[in-house]
Order: sequence, then structure tokens, then C-alpha cells
Amino acid sequence: MSTGEDWSRWRSKRLGWLRSVAGPASLVATLWPEQGDRLPGIPGVWTFEDGHTFLALDPGVEAVVQRIPHSGTLVAHTAGRPDGPKIRLDDRTIQVIVRLGRRGVRVFDHARADAVETVDAFDLSPSWALEGAFTPLPEASTVPFSFELDPEPRDLPIPGTVSFDLSGTRVETTPFLDVGGLQLVFADKTTGSETRPPCRFLYITPPENLRGAATVTVDFNRAFLPPCSFSNEYNCPLPPPAHRFPVRVDAGESWVRWSPGFGPAVASLED
Repeated sequence: MSTGEDWSRWRSKRLGWLRSVAGPASLVATLWPEQGDRLPGIPGVWTFEDGHTFLALDPGVEAVVQRIPHSGTLVAHTAGRPDGPKIRLDDRTIQVIVRLGRRGVRVFDHARADAVETVDAFDLSPSWALEGAFTPLPEASTVPFSFELDPEPRDLPIPGTVSFDLSGTRVETTPFLDVGGLQLVFADKTTGSETRPPCRFLYITPPENLRGAATVTVDFNRAFLPPCSFSNEYNCPLPPPAHRFPVRVDAGESWVRWSPGFGPAVASLED
């Protein structure tokens, strides 16, 4: 359960990330290179071999990857991994992603590092730290999730259900496993009025054994706005019907407050 001190630390750390040069508000384009392509604003040539993605930097160009300077040819993405490392250039950061089997290159504009002034949030309330029950599902279980930019839903692997009492009603949810934990994508009666649509996210710490029943904490004080709240270039999952709660969840982040002259990032480079 969040205490005032650790919740404040979480809020501060998150705002720091949102205002970083490669935070979500800085994503201005997603480009889709072919073999041998050059992309606008990126000084180098893209090639692919055995599932790996390479960027041959132009002579005299230096990039920083995981705090280490590099020149020449970089491994921008390794086969089998969902995303490549972030590659920092002079005025932008790039990252290779793989979506539906296709390689894309995200471009983050460093000039947008201070685009987010703050993110409004409801006051911390211990009553919104709920006890939940994790129940494992058979291996290979999936649930269809629609995505904002996809024409058809995707079947995402679901390790189990998480049920909890919400304003007197028992609800059963199906969060999917993500790097931050079990990711719950939800909407509620505040969505679109008091909180930014189309949804919010919440990470639930998973049990150590995903094959056994366990008690988990569902702390809505740490509900947060998804990346698509900060840039139109993100393709966020949308809450399935069971995650559209018919009550107000007045906890967690609510709305982005932009610095003067800024708003959500939109594509500024040609695809």
C-alpha cells in the first residue's frame, strides 16, 4: 500500500521520466525503414541481417548507447527482443521496435523534454489500495485487446485473473504480463471528464509463482496515464468490456498539464 512518502517519490520519479529527452512526450515519429534506407534526420543507413537490425552511422557521427559512445555500425536491435536500446544522437534519440512482425524506428525530439509541466492526480487515499486475488489460468490463455491504431484486436497472453471488490461489487479482471508487472488497462466513470481518455494503466505486482493462487495488492493510487496521453505516435491498448468499471475511481493520475506552447506530440517527420 502506498504511504505518503513513497507515493510522493513515485510521483517525482515518474514526472522526471516524463520530462526526459526520451520520455513519451518527446516521441514525434515512428518510421518504417526498408533494407538500405536512410531516414529523415537520422545520419546513417539501415540494414537487416538474420533478424538483427543495424545502423551504419555516417562518418564523423557519434551516438551514445547505454552511456557508451559509439561510431561506425551499431546493432540497433537484436533478433528475438521486442525493442532495441535507445540510441542518443545530438538532438534526438531513436529506438527500434518490432510491431506485428515489422521493424519501426521511434524518433524522440530532445526539444520536447520540458513539454510536460506536471501531471495532475487525485489525493492519496489508503481506501484505494485494495486486496485482490490472483487465480492462474491454463497456459496459453489469451484475451483480445483492441489497440488505438490497429484494425483488429490482438490476443495477448494472460497468466491469470485478478479479482477484487470495487465499491461493493466483485470484479474479475484479466491483466496481461508486462515488464512492469501485471498490467491492468481500465476505464471508469471519471474517464473523459475528470481523467484523460481513453484509459489509464495500473501495474500490479505479480505473485512469485504464476501457477498458483495468491493475494495481490491493487493500489489505484498508482494508476497512471498511458503513453498515448503524451504522444499520438503511441499505440495503446484499450480496456476490454470487463475493465470498464461502472464506478468512479478517483485515485491515481488524472490529466496532463502542458508547459506553455506545448501539447501532445504529433508526427513531425515524413514516414
